Amino acid sequence: MKCAWHCCIRPVVVIKQKNKIYCSAACKVKAAVTKKRRENKRRAVELLGGKCIRCGYSRSVWALHFHHITGNKEFSISRYGNTWGWLRIVEELKKCELVCANCHAESHEMELFTGIAKADETSC
Repeated sequence: MKCAWHCCIRPVVVIKQKNKIYCSAACKVKAAVTKKRRENKRRAVELLGGKCIRCGYSRSVWALHFHHITGNKEFSISRYGNTWGWLRIVEELKKCELVCANCHAESHEMELFTGIAKADETSC
């Protein structure tokens, strides 16, 4: 049987232990962290309205990004923020708007080439 953590390819060796689904304690912890990060992403998306504020996209949680618009950015929510506690994530989310991947790319493109901080709200 293969380890239940999605990134592991090692087999599970069962030695006098019932219902073992991970090959090691490390894989068990990694699976728990992955589950928590996914739950935090879902909660954060819900907190910010569940859809892109520019075009209304809402089909995939994974295609929605947190775009920092105000304040001092302490950490990137999508990279390292999901390992912080929920209250700290909420404080960082207050500095963000929820946008789809396309609108996020357009806003950064406009920022990069024109110096304008936000893309036109109707650009998507």
